[in-house]
Amino acid sequence: MLIENVIIISMGVLAFVMSMWLIPWFITYFERMGFVGKDMNKLKRPKIAEMGGVPVIIAAVSCYILAYLILVLLGNDDLPWYVFSAILFTILGIWIIGILDDIYGIPRRIKGVLPLLIALPFAVIYRETIIEVFGYEFHLNYLLSIFIIAFMVDAGANASNMLEGYNGLGVGVAIAICIPIIAFGFVQGNLGVLLLSIPLLGALTAFYFFNRYPAKMFPGDTLVLTTGAIFVMCCIIGNFKELGVVLFIPMIINAMFFFIHARDKPDRFVRINRFGQFSHRRVIGALPHLIATRYNINEWQLSISIIFIQFIFSFLVIAFYY
Repeated sequence: MLIENVIIISMGVLAFVMSMWLIPWFITYFERMGFVGKDMNKLKRPKIAEMGGVPVIIAAVSCYILAYLILVLLGNDDLPWYVFSAILFTILGIWIIGILDDIYGIPRRIKGVLPLLIALPFAVIYRETIIEVFGYEFHLNYLLSIFIIAFMVDAGANASNMLEGYNGLGVGVAIAICIPIIAFGFVQGNLGVLLLSIPLLGALTAFYFFNRYPAKMFPGDTLVLTTGAIFVMCCIIGNFKELGVVLFIPMIINAMFFFIHARDKPDRFVRINRFGQFSHRRVIGALPHLIATRYNINEWQLSISIIFIQFIFSFLVIAFYY
């Protein structure tokens, strides 16, 4: 197990290095191609390169494949090829959905369902006809068990996508979620969890340097949809779904605000005044809205505040697990 851990950790380092090399190139390329978006939380609203998930996921998935091939050559069969293929299919499928959404714009209702369909091969493998939730057992039929797993992946992807829109926020939250997942993977000795989470953490850490305030590149749906799905898949593979729910509490609260006020059609971004600080708004359509309009803070402080909240939940989960 020691050799396998060293290999996967080295893949995390490689993913970091690859991302640091790929991201500047993609920033220049996307700016030249016109794949840019306005930074709505700046007074001058500069145009920033989008689709940061392209170099990040390229780096992470390349390391997934490389690590898996090395492990197979070493005779490790903890993750059969058909399981790894289903995992990879789900990740790449949701990643492509994110790319299409960033370029063409997919209606919310369609985007809300597509990850569920993409996750079906993964759900078929990891279905459970008997599930235990906080000590209570529930018996499910075959199709319902598949649907629940696929729905969990879909919900995680879309919940992650909703908690974004501010420099460094989505990536910082993702890093905070990744840390306890890696800790659980080491405790369990679960290569599947470690294989997915460690290279992703390396790639996300590199991207944070380009996405933190003031951002040089946006993650786009390309990244946040994919990372949300990967985190849920890790919780399912490692069989710590209940702890995964706790990890997602900030995202769940954010989604609740969105759905409660969906009829009011709140803006995704909070209005800013001439001093670069957020102004009050009547409709609280997201968790960042609630924090930004209750305190006299700017965008950087808002992102750090929510990332800090996510780290609190992450450490609570670790403490509860042990």
